[in-house]
Amino acid sequence: MELFSHVFYRGAFIIVLLVLISEPRVVLSQDGIHLKLAELPGDLHILKDNVKTPPKETPVALAFAKHFQNGMVLQREPQRANIYGFSSNIGGKLVMTVKISDSQKKDYYETTVKQGHEPGVGVWMFTLNPAAAGTSISIRVEGVEGSLTLDDVIFGDVWVCSGQSNMVFTVGMMLRAKEELQEAHNYPNIRVFTALERVSNTPLDDLLGVKEPWSKPSNASLGGKKWSYFSAVCWLFGKNIHKALGIPIGLVDTNWNGTPIKAWSSPDALKKCNVTSNVNAPDANSVLWNAMVNPFLGMTIFGAIWYQGEQDTGPPNVNRYNCTFPAMIDDWREKFHKASNGETSIEFPFGFVQLSAYRPDPSISFGFPDIRWHQTADYGFVPNPRMSNVFMAVAMDLPGFTSKYRNIHPQDKTDVGYRLALSGLHYAYGKKEACQGPYPKAIIVAGDLVNITYINTQMLEIRDWSGFDVLCAPSTGAKSWHPTSVIQSFGTTVSLYASVCPAGQKIRGLRYAWRESPCAFKKCAVYGSESGLPAPPFISMFLPDANGVESFQLSGPTPI
Repeated sequence: MELFSHVFYRGAFIIVLLVLISEPRVVLSQDGIHLKLAELPGDLHILKDNVKTPPKETPVALAFAKHFQNGMVLQREPQRANIYGFSSNIGGKLVMTVKISDSQKKDYYETTVKQGHEPGVGVWMFTLNPAAAGTSISIRVEGVEGSLTLDDVIFGDVWVCSGQSNMVFTVGMMLRAKEELQEAHNYPNIRVFTALERVSNTPLDDLLGVKEPWSKPSNASLGGKKWSYFSAVCWLFGKNIHKALGIPIGLVDTNWNGTPIKAWSSPDALKKCNVTSNVNAPDANSVLWNAMVNPFLGMTIFGAIWYQGEQDTGPPNVNRYNCTFPAMIDDWREKFHKASNGETSIEFPFGFVQLSAYRPDPSISFGFPDIRWHQTADYGFVPNPRMSNVFMAVAMDLPGFTSKYRNIHPQDKTDVGYRLALSGLHYAYGKKEACQGPYPKAIIVAGDLVNITYINTQMLEIRDWSGFDVLCAPSTGAKSWHPTSVIQSFGTTVSLYASVCPAGQKIRGLRYAWRESPCAFKKCAVYGSESGLPAPPFISMFLPDANGVESFQLSGPTPI
């Protein structure tokens, strides 16, 4: 079994203190864009040097991996759930008894403890028979070293939630938090789990700590300390999926404020994008992959959601996100599939939140717009040929200019969770409801007008007349972007004023919502009238096709 490559430690802790205990303070670097965490007076800080792998300790005689606990959710049929752990009795036999609740039926399984990669450390895994959603079981594992039990285990769909601070952002911090917390107890078949923030220089087989054990939703389990638990976006996504499908949902929250994508990516993924530079933890290459993703790989999951990118809006990270993000998704899928012995799909659904807004400054057109575009591998939409079975929620029209937690952290997470779940229900579960805002399928310059025809809607709703820029190009010299405005809209077509270029220049490109903060709350220009969902940002260049015919390109990736 290739799943386990390093020793399991009892009470292991990393020398570096990496505890996020309060509201992170976001500051700007010299480029005015890149985001970092500042120290908080009176609190424990992130120490960014002397990161070490935990010292070896006496291995546990018989134990589950830390995320296997009472009250958890295991993945339902047709997939088969894995349960695994550690033992020093290498070569010995273990027997597992699974009893279905409210039934006399019992299933029996046997496995052998195998040598791990570290001397004296054994690993074991059981793969259960497929079980229907809602099936409740108890589990007992027995061997010469003793026995282990799990109770109140239920089958459903398991989703991993990961990213940086806007995924960390807790239910108690969001708008309408009181109402959300008051009704939490109405969803006992949603279960939540939060990993503790830790780093490692090498891949670990077990978490170094648990911030919140598997819990049923309540005021206490969702309303922990700020920046602690439970993630608002993760919870709202899971709740909306549960309400739509009626199946149990397990939410595994593993995230860290202010972290770049390279920290969550394995060396294999980073190698594909030629990412070799490194810094100190928790920004270092792969340190969060090692400590906060690798331990979950053997667990059978249904899918994952992601909210991250703010930390990558400055150079050089911003310019390679169109590689690092798709590569990370590919790598997660491959490694979850392999470590779970094929039980987690090699194409498991992966959803993400396209970056929201930040500062109310309409002059900023670098950083956030670039990441939004790169999150789609430069296509502007998902799924696409590069990013299959991927879905997203547009959030650029949900700014938090008056947020109590700084405007990088909008408090409206209700719309974010709803939009992401809507998209997930469509692409992960095959529901047919509208889940995306309008997207252009054709752009034509006709005299003084630029006509844009959209798909994904039967009628456009125009909420603002601004938001579009045209790229003007002289016969020689530099090109430049110039704002233009909507003149009219009819059906699925919007018309822009075309005569904005200086004399002698021609329109060679068009972009929409290409600002760090494109609009006020839900007041961007283009929405679908039936769904109320916003059109995502786009950029298109006037280029020759394979036959030499010039037109605005919309079907393939557009480098920026």
